[in-house]
Amino acid sequence: LGGLVVEQLNRDLKSFNENDLTLAGEIIENDQVINQMELYLEQKSIQIIALQAPVTADLRKVITVLKASSDLERIGDRVKSIAKIIKQMPESSNFLEIKDQILIMGNKVKEMIQKVMEAFIQQDTVKAEQVAAMDEEIDRIRNQVREDTFTILTDDPHNAEAATEYFNIAQNLERIGDYAKNVAEWVLYLESGQIVDLD
Repeated sequence: LGGLVVEQLNRDLKSFNENDLTLAGEIIENDQVINQMELYLEQKSIQIIALQAPVTADLRKVITVLKASSDLERIGDRVKSIAKIIKQMPESSNFLEIKDQILIMGNKVKEMIQKVMEAFIQQDTVKAEQVAAMDEEIDRIRNQVREDTFTILTDDPHNAEAATEYFNIAQNLERIGDYAKNVAEWVLYLESGQIVDLD
């Protein structure tokens, strides 16, 4: 599931960079695969709890899978939202610098997801905490995009639609970072048995 989410996000960034509307449409269609996989993991987790009554460490593993898969599915939803935005975005040369910022942001978010999946597989709490630290940089870039789009909008109100769409992409990427951090928190829970807030 994590691999599918990373692949979808990577295609999102390619679609955004190249203005590939066909690819954006494929991303939207492929979201159902993520939804089906999340549903499968949810059903299997509930089945294990009901039939095997796991305790302590085993129960934590099942809960972690249940919660992490839900967060990954939400990431998939945000990726789909970005693809929908790409399909309706007006082209504008005024946003080239902001476009570069968003691509940097997107690649950092992708790195976050990859790292948190490694942390999950390896049950590595250090990597999980590193993911939380990376989220601060994502928030910083989102805030910069907000300021830059507002400046462009103030200078030329005709750019209102494009400014809104660029900022919406940044907002979705920021939320993806939050969900990746949520998964990191569940990795820490898997190891400690305590719910940790990494904010």
